[in-house]
Amino acid sequence: MNVLHIIPTLVVGGAEKLLVDTMSIYKKEGVEAEVLVLKRVDSFLEKELLSKGVKVFFLSDVNNLYNPLLIFKLIPFLRNREIIHVHLFPTSYWVPIAKILGLSKAKLVFTEHSTFNKRRGRFIFRFFESFIYSCYSKVICITDATKDNLMKHLLFKNSKKFVVINNGIDVSYFRSTIFEDLNLFEKDAFKIIQVSSFRKEKDQLTVIKALASLPNDFKLVLVGEGILKDNLIALTNELGLEERVLFLGNRKDIAQLMKYSDVVVLSSNYEGFGIAALEGMATGRPTLASDISGVKEVVGDYGILFEKGNENQLADSILRLKENKEYYLEVAKKCQERASRFDVSSTVRNYIKVYKEA
Repeated sequence: MNVLHIIPTLVVGGAEKLLVDTMSIYKKEGVEAEVLVLKRVDSFLEKELLSKGVKVFFLSDVNNLYNPLLIFKLIPFLRNREIIHVHLFPTSYWVPIAKILGLSKAKLVFTEHSTFNKRRGRFIFRFFESFIYSCYSKVICITDATKDNLMKHLLFKNSKKFVVINNGIDVSYFRSTIFEDLNLFEKDAFKIIQVSSFRKEKDQLTVIKALASLPNDFKLVLVGEGILKDNLIALTNELGLEERVLFLGNRKDIAQLMKYSDVVVLSSNYEGFGIAALEGMATGRPTLASDISGVKEVVGDYGILFEKGNENQLADSILRLKENKEYYLEVAKKCQERASRFDVSSTVRNYIKVYKEA
């Protein structure tokens, strides 16, 4: 079986990281998997994918991902393919149209990675996306909430083509990571970490405000890049937290950073799944996440959920973890046990079942 994955870019994000992590599993399962990236960027995920020996194609001379002319560049790549697995917008639009125009016989599979986007709620998009999704043989939704929200959005749909397959991570890698003192803060600091891009929906604002109400020995590590980074640095300085917050940019050593930290936080306003929360749980660290659809299916009663945007509730939950060692260890154990159910090998095997049914 041959599968071509198509994704807009390999900027650092949950969907992009998942794609890279799955590549070595396909080979073990006897499936030839290749990747087509619409726009090349300089990221460590791109380098990691190329290092795996995967055949990767890049469209040439792409400046604007939203240019419909990309459809014509895609057409040659769709010929003589069995399965084409599509990820993210606007690839979700361009590939089905390219298939129609190019008369490709490939089966299309799409993964819906989010519970929300700006297009939803606008009638013109509801109509057009109902047509677009009808072009896919199968639509994989990463949580029940993702599926439910998508089904409500579409005006007409065949419920049989929608299937839920949870994202996965390399559980054994995160579980077996050895603690190392990275000397980012003093040894007696209680360290909080959040790994997410700096976009409005990730809401680092809440975790920064929570830190401001905690004692001075609480420190925060923020990993990621994005358009709101400078705003958040300015807020940190305004609140007098510059000695207590570290902005580390994008990093490859996520497991080591999480193991070095005491708790992991994901304060998003909306998420399809929340891979960063799952990674934190797998390292054996108590994980706190906003009580939103998608994420709460993963974290549930195993980690700690707090009201979206409620910095006081988040701060209280973090403080309790520090002050009650028995409670801390109980939550950490439940988190790690929960994470063991989300191994990326199972995710890929479920993908392959869907390909065969497409």
